[in-house]
Amino acid sequence: MKETTSKYQCPVEAAFDFIGGKWKALIVWHIGTRNRRYSEIKQALPKISPRILSRQLKTLEEDGILTRKQYEGIPPRVEYSLTKAGVAFLPILNLTCDWAIDHYPEHIPQVFVKLPEK
Repeated sequence: MKETTSKYQCPVEAAFDFIGGKWKALIVWHIGTRNRRYSEIKQALPKISPRILSRQLKTLEEDGILTRKQYEGIPPRVEYSLTKAGVAFLPILNLTCDWAIDHYPEHIPQVFVKLPEK
């Protein structure tokens, strides 16, 4: 029997390789459940450089998290949308958001702080 070698030691390591880093999860979050153009993503993430955004979008596309669709026309239009894997990641992002709000509210902008449950 042939032994296979994996790049990863565990599934968590693989998951963070695909969606970890400073920008990938934020890009997925902002694409969310509707198609977004590059300019919309850039506007939602003003601190990311155009070069890094382009690189991260390409990586997320190569990893099967999002798809890129180019429409013909002048000027050409490109839209990004989530794949099944990207959509499946959204509930994890929501749980991560809730965790941060519950445990580190002082680091979250006031608009995102949850109201106390009654």
